[in-house]
Amino acid sequence: MKHWIRDLDISSELYDWSEGMPCASFVVYHFLKNAGWTWLWECDGELDNPNHCPDGNMEDSSVTDWTLSGAGTRSKSTSQIQNGKQSLSWVSAASETLTSASFTNLTDAQTYEQVIWVYNNSGNAFTFDVFDGNAFGSSTNLTSTGGWASYRITFTKNVAGSAYFRCSAPVGAGTIYIDSCMTFESFFEYNTSGLIADYTDGEIKAANVFASASHTFVAGDVGRVVIAWDGTNEGNSGAYAVTSVSAGEATLEIRVGGSETLTITTGLTWRLIDLSAAPRTELTSAREAGCGWGLESPYSSANWRLFYRHNYDSGSTNNKYIQVWASPTDCDFNTDDGSFYLTDVSTQMVDPTYSFNLGSGAGHILFGPGYNDSMTEARLYLMIDDDSTFVTWTLRPNVSYNAYSFMGFTGSDSYHTLQESWCLSTRYNDTSRNLNEIYLSNAYTSWGYSGLQPSPAGTMERCLIGVYGYATSSVPYLTSNRKVNPFNSSEWLHKPFLVRDPFGTGRYPAQKSFGDQGIFISRQQTDWTTFDSDEYLHLSYGVCWEWPNVSVVT
Repeated sequence: MKHWIRDLDISSELYDWSEGMPCASFVVYHFLKNAGWTWLWECDGELDNPNHCPDGNMEDSSVTDWTLSGAGTRSKSTSQIQNGKQSLSWVSAASETLTSASFTNLTDAQTYEQVIWVYNNSGNAFTFDVFDGNAFGSSTNLTSTGGWASYRITFTKNVAGSAYFRCSAPVGAGTIYIDSCMTFESFFEYNTSGLIADYTDGEIKAANVFASASHTFVAGDVGRVVIAWDGTNEGNSGAYAVTSVSAGEATLEIRVGGSETLTITTGLTWRLIDLSAAPRTELTSAREAGCGWGLESPYSSANWRLFYRHNYDSGSTNNKYIQVWASPTDCDFNTDDGSFYLTDVSTQMVDPTYSFNLGSGAGHILFGPGYNDSMTEARLYLMIDDDSTFVTWTLRPNVSYNAYSFMGFTGSDSYHTLQESWCLSTRYNDTSRNLNEIYLSNAYTSWGYSGLQPSPAGTMERCLIGVYGYATSSVPYLTSNRKVNPFNSSEWLHKPFLVRDPFGTGRYPAQKSFGDQGIFISRQQTDWTTFDSDEYLHLSYGVCWEWPNVSVVT
């Protein structure tokens, strides 16, 4: 079964040349998180390496950033590792403390998150707290679980002095391991202005009425967006703006061309988000301009990972985009900046690591139209399946310069393992504005021309997506010449081909058809219209999606 964001209007979030892309990233994050994806990482700021905790990834060879108050010992260790090559081993003395170095580049009076991962098999509970610059806040127990566990504390930086965190040993002492310490301002998961509610008791009470026993909808929720996940009723999952509130229940904007189509049901996983709190990439908002996130798919056969980070090219202040990197596995990554270690296959084998203001060398990006004087509208469409084996989404402006991307698995076959069927395909490097990324062509701005796909050797190879026999100038492609299938009166639909090493520059050429991802190539039709009884949506230039039998708003 497929799940969609089927036309969420985010036109209210067009500002300062970013043209809705940061808001789209914000919505995509919350939709995926609500669909069962696991939080991995966040960052803030304009810095290339934005973690405010020195040696938070524990990859420095020294331990000078970690201070003991007693006679215990600390060292870098490979015995237990949460991420990367090593962790910090602390053999504690009774009742002593371990403190981090002072956090760097914090803004006074700003709220931050401190996340640490701890392996505690000592049989004793340690504690963890944060000094905010003036005083320690409430502590959290680091329980003896016999495995890795993450812990988080929220704190507000006090103007009085430096901030840091500490771990405190009990009287019984013991050995614990610490890794992946991240200090960041959250614009996504822990942004309490952006994430208003997060529950599992959503109820569709009528065709467009939503309620929850855990949240009473009030007038202030109008304009916010309900993110819903329904694993039973196709078409219920989505992102829906609240248009009005009555008796604690919300009326949703379903945004279909005909009648509302939600199925009455209960027990939905849902979130309520506020688009006005989405991060912005204005050059004057340095804390937000380079924020990003990382998530892991719940797909049981391969917990693949996806990272987004916002960017801008200051050489042309109207170029702002999202840099994207991913792995078909649970590849380890650097918690300082989110980049993958080269210990497993990932797009980082080819793409450059994130660098703020990288411009035309940015690798795979989600760009959209860039600045356009005529852009007054931005509408978000997304499709995934039950298991989150793939994600594809597009941002539709009113000026026909659509953003588009596909990332995930296309299905194994006799010649491709599951991992080899994975690809990431987006615009590549070129940050020219006012271009349609859905357009299938041999341009780096086309979503299908410069993808990456794993090889049998575990390398990452160039790939492209296309279909045989169609081109912009070919007769059957043209709208004026298209004809339906004479046997069933339906449109001809072709699954795209995924071609690895299309130019013979590598060692592993191969091709395969897409599987059941619900993506097709047809003869070109009117953009953003449905066909064949609303079972398919034509996006642009012949790219079509499987669709839940509803028309779309024009």
